[in-house]
Amino acid sequence: MARLCVGSFVCVPLLHDGRLVALFGVNHNAPRPWNEADVALTEAVGIRTAAALEHLRTTARLRDSERQFRTLAETMPGHCRISDADGHVLWMNDRHGRFCAGTRALDGDMSDTVHPADQPAAAALWPRPAPPARRSR
Repeated sequence: MARLCVGSFVCVPLLHDGRLVALFGVNHNAPRPWNEADVALTEAVGIRTAAALEHLRTTARLRDSERQFRTLAETMPGHCRISDADGHVLWMNDRHGRFCAGTRALDGDMSDTVHPADQPAAAALWPRPAPPARRSR
């Protein structure tokens, strides 16, 4: 340890759901006692560091999942869209966007994207969405 210029160190376990997930430690270049406040600070910093690392891992997994979804949705041969409960489009792939261009479909009303002879049957399957909420300024 002297070769590493470590005269003393304190190490605390980091637990998640009662399981050891990491050890967090600090060191000092000279021998010294570690009091309760030192250990408590080390634990607090370790917990925050572990939480920040878990947040980074979760964010990376989410980004990867979103990338996989977009790759699938943009390369599929069909139309893909996500709508809210009122039928308003929250997201659509490019193919669906090109299909719906110039129609009311972007507001959730798919009626003018259907052949006129098929509109009564389509209307029974696709309820009309509520009008978009107006935002006050």
